[in-house]
Amino acid sequence: MRADLSRITRFAILAVVAAFALALSACGSDDDDAGSTSAGGSAATSGDSAPAAGSKGTVGFSIPQGADPSLRLLDGGLKAEAAKQGLDVKTTDANLNVDKQLSDIDTFITQKVKAIVVWPLSSEAVQPALARAQAANIPIIAIYALTEGPYFTDLIIDGKGVGQDAAKYLADAVGANGKVAAIFGPPQVDQFREIAEGFKAGAKTAGLDLVDSQVDAKIAPEGSADIMQTFKSKFGPSLKGVFVSYESGALAASAVREGDFQPKIVTYGGTDESLKGVESGQLTASVYQNVVLMGRIAGWAAGQAVDGGKIPEKLYITPPVLDKQGVKGYPTTDEQLTKEYEFKPVQEGGRWTMPLFEPEN
Repeated sequence: MRADLSRITRFAILAVVAAFALALSACGSDDDDAGSTSAGGSAATSGDSAPAAGSKGTVGFSIPQGADPSLRLLDGGLKAEAAKQGLDVKTTDANLNVDKQLSDIDTFITQKVKAIVVWPLSSEAVQPALARAQAANIPIIAIYALTEGPYFTDLIIDGKGVGQDAAKYLADAVGANGKVAAIFGPPQVDQFREIAEGFKAGAKTAGLDLVDSQVDAKIAPEGSADIMQTFKSKFGPSLKGVFVSYESGALAASAVREGDFQPKIVTYGGTDESLKGVESGQLTASVYQNVVLMGRIAGWAAGQAVDGGKIPEKLYITPPVLDKQGVKGYPTTDEQLTKEYEFKPVQEGGRWTMPLFEPEN
């Protein structure tokens, strides 16, 4: 019987991996492998007339890992909005290698791109390359840069806040003193490190009993499933909840649940698979990134930079925690790509923010 269950679990995990591979292929292959507004003024909407795509030049975009489905969606949002700004986008994949990211940025400088968008693996390590870009008068749009730098603007997600929100939700779901575990991404990536720190702190504040945490170094669904199997063997039904730092890993981990081993799973996601996972009950909740809209905001910011516009130097984005009720009516990623949006920063709590889409209930 145990062998049969093991085969069923492996089949379920492979099905999750295959589903994400299909979603990834639908987003296209990576490029290197295959009107201005004041900060508080009115801004253009996505429905305004646009110049011809590429008529204003090319933007270079460096992402941490091209295999991540959420980052592929962000890339799609960036390209769609940049095209409306008259810009082409060339995307390079650092593949979790800081040296590769530095080299990619230097290549963009050599190619004399009009602007550079970068989600840095390490905010500190990338600074020498960004200084060279600044010296070449190339504006820089950063996504999740944790250190000060020569940015036209920095789109900031509060990674520690993501982890804290996930811990708070999990505490509400499993109750005080509930035994929970966590699967984190590699700490050399700024965002994963911040999320892990936030979750640990949030778990302590919420009174959770964090009995174990492991790192999925390769950010691979199979890796998260293997770690979940370890949790199952060590803790069995006493484990009431698990936080997984990325959604495909969370969905793969959910396939390990069987019998009386049914921990609630909360993740940090950004694709339709995350929303569907919450809706179906595979996941209890997702701290939802809105990556398509983030990409569109980065594309708009690039257009502002190229046109000599001015926007706030820091723009904060706060992902909502979506549970089964919250995902109802939430725009799909395809809808987020075309849904009208007013690119207008809003001041909240003494900082500039960019509003996110709301459920259409």
